[in-house]
Amino acid sequence: DQALAGDRYYAIADGTVAATRGSRLLRTLGRGHGVGEVALLAGVPRTATVTTETPAQLLAIDADQFIEVVTQHPASARVGGHLVRERLPPTR
Repeated sequence: DQALAGDRYYAIADGTVAATRGSRLLRTLGRGHGVGEVALLAGVPRTATVTTETPAQLLAIDADQFIEVVTQHPASARVGGHLVRERLPPTR
């Protein structure tokens, strides 16, 4: 099973999603949260699988637009770097 490359960031406009790695629940997210930032910012395959737990509405932002917006603002770039360090799974 080949890991998928990140191509979009998804903002959760409504509903609830679960982020898992294998059979392990990493976190449950809802309105105002987003997913996909680690793959985009670190340039790695997606690090989790996200499935809806309730009917959900997601807004998609293309990778290039997401990277441009996040990296142009120092505060956003710092937060993005912190998220990558916190959420990127350890390498073997």
